[in-house]
Amino acid sequence: MKGKNIAIVVIIIIIVALSSYIVGKKSTTDGPSGGSASVMDSQSSQAGGYGNGNAPVAYNEVLQELKSLLDRDPNNAELHSRLGDAYFDLKDFNSAVVSYKKAIGINPADVDAYNDLALSYHYLDNTIEGLAYVNQGIEKNPGYQRIWLTKGFLMAFGVGSSEEAAAALQKAYDLDPTTPVGQAAKAYLEELGNK
Repeated sequence: MKGKNIAIVVIIIIIVALSSYIVGKKSTTDGPSGGSASVMDSQSSQAGGYGNGNAPVAYNEVLQELKSLLDRDPNNAELHSRLGDAYFDLKDFNSAVVSYKKAIGINPADVDAYNDLALSYHYLDNTIEGLAYVNQGIEKNPGYQRIWLTKGFLMAFGVGSSEEAAAALQKAYDLDPTTPVGQAAKAYLEELGNK
């Protein structure tokens, strides 16, 4: 079974590499790039990683391959999460929600899926539901830096609570200021300070 999972992951990596080659690398990272990307742009790029948000032909192949793999291994949380990522990149947040929920249903310790589920809900104009998943993820792993960044983002740009946003972003920064997530938290804090 373990060898089968490794083979599945290798197939996914190859598909992702091919689709990335075809569609080009993403223009944003976990934080603002050079100050030119907005907080909204950088946060929306957090979940996926398969492309640039457009729906190129390669996405159909990625989606079909992931679905095919899930037909053979429906209890594979990682595959559900990757399918959620692909839907997220396509801005099909309803489908992303379904996939991320399946992922955490199978693997409740997958804090990254909680994070991405929260962002999906935010982009469906349901930030309150998103915050519920962020808080569940924080309970599972309070040292996961990215989920604090997401909480700060949702508090600032979904709920409008600058004080709570600043506290969450400061926590993300304090966990490790040298990582891209820590640097994004710092940039978001500066953006909040300029409002």
